[in-house]
Amino acid sequence: MVSVEEGGTMARSRKGFTLIELLVVIAIISVLIGLLLPAVQKVREAASRMKCRNNLKQIALAIHNYHDTHNLFPQGGGDPGSENPAVRTFYFGWTFHIYPYIEQDNLYKLAPNDPFVDINTVTNGATILNTLDQTPINTFYCPSRRKVALYHNSAVTDYAGNTGSTATDGVIIVINGPKDRRVHLGMIRDGKSNTLLVAERRINLADISNGNDCYDNEPAVRAANDCDVLRRAQSYGGSWLTPAQDQNTPNSIACGVYGGGGLCQFGSSHTGGMQGALCDGSVRFIRYGVDPTTFKSLCTRDSGDIVNFSNLD
Repeated sequence: MVSVEEGGTMARSRKGFTLIELLVVIAIISVLIGLLLPAVQKVREAASRMKCRNNLKQIALAIHNYHDTHNLFPQGGGDPGSENPAVRTFYFGWTFHIYPYIEQDNLYKLAPNDPFVDINTVTNGATILNTLDQTPINTFYCPSRRKVALYHNSAVTDYAGNTGSTATDGVIIVINGPKDRRVHLGMIRDGKSNTLLVAERRINLADISNGNDCYDNEPAVRAANDCDVLRRAQSYGGSWLTPAQDQNTPNSIACGVYGGGGLCQFGSSHTGGMQGALCDGSVRFIRYGVDPTTFKSLCTRDSGDIVNFSNLD
């Protein structure tokens, strides 16, 4: 619009945001972002939790396929003495033994057929071990906790086999020698739907990359009988350790919070609880405030206890 000012001077009027209007718009946008961000985070966590759940389903299916082939569950790992990490596949963890059932045959076939051969003694043995140690497997990582990558130069897992309330009264148990007895389905007398098979494991996020936690510092494939790949309803303080949310606490405890105290505890990065696969292949959400005795009963295969699921969810 053109106007004639006094004296005949031509002037053009200007329209635009004033500073106050601009500040108001910015404030409104900030409020909207503040409202939307929690919703976006919830959607993202829901997607991560679903991916984690699917990982557990795949792992449970792989373990059952292993059982169909061998009539036994895979061993949890072992250490006959001074072999940690393990160098013979007999003492490798359950993670390695299910490789053929999670489309990782090429990695599985790198190792010698004889389970008692020290891989260091075969041709290119050191290269084989490095490849096994440093090849991340997507199925073993929960996206709520971390991305698929190497941590302290190792491929790790966020899931742990259930050894019970000790190292031997669960399902994926420690095997320290060829005479040790592994578990088969007929030994799960409490019922497959009442017994935990594999679940998420608790860690200290402050040590996730530095290897200071001795229960989160080894390659998943051959962590021997460590809690890097095994957890349990451990006796502690007159009760039983139940699942808990990951810590994020820098500390000076030798071997970290869990390795130093020997706490082989289940848990996760999820809010409210962890996810676990039962021996019937189903996946359940188990809350952090679960009754300790009920959780201990869920972890043992032949205790004769009745599992009250209303105390778990």
